[in-house]
Amino acid sequence: MCSTGGRVPDRLPRAVEPRPARTRECIVGAIESLVARDADLTVAAVVAEARIARSSFYAQYRDLGDVAVQLLRELHADIEQLDAEIRRRGTGREAAAAATSLLITEFERRKVLYRAVLGTRVSYGTQHEIHRIMADAILPSVRQVAPPEIDPDFAASYVAAGVLTTLYTWLVATHPMPPAQLQAQIAALLPTWLVSEHPGPPSVHHPPSKEPST
Repeated sequence: MCSTGGRVPDRLPRAVEPRPARTRECIVGAIESLVARDADLTVAAVVAEARIARSSFYAQYRDLGDVAVQLLRELHADIEQLDAEIRRRGTGREAAAAATSLLITEFERRKVLYRAVLGTRVSYGTQHEIHRIMADAILPSVRQVAPPEIDPDFAASYVAAGVLTTLYTWLVATHPMPPAQLQAQIAALLPTWLVSEHPGPPSVHHPPSKEPST
């Protein structure tokens, strides 16, 4: 039996079967409870807080890094959809502001988890996976609005790396700036072509890049 302190997290990785979904809910709820108490965040602490067997945790996730990966994958699916919707009727700046706001809210809410995941306590593979998720979410918009001389895949990777590094710097800062100021800083650093003030469909289109052969 698990305990989530009576709260149901509002963003959970999707699971097909009810039992795995409930287990993941318990795990994320336990992480949030530990974060709220500023307690150590380890697998042992999470399973104790959730009142589940250690094997139940590993049936759903490889490690804490995998929890973060799944949460961010869900979030960026929403961000990608939101970005596309706003760009159809609004400006690139409005779309970037909405997407950045969601991202900062998520990182602030589970800052202990992301601080650990993006620091030195998890494998480089996990960090690379998070970067890839962010780059893939940005890529559709980049393909539409990037100038012809810019490679969309490189640009998406570049923007994702910059945003991710900025978020981590904010998470570990002794005196972090307010979220609204952070959002303004990120917006100011984004390429001007990505945050165009012109509403409506963009006029530049890049074909999807071919995956490199292995």
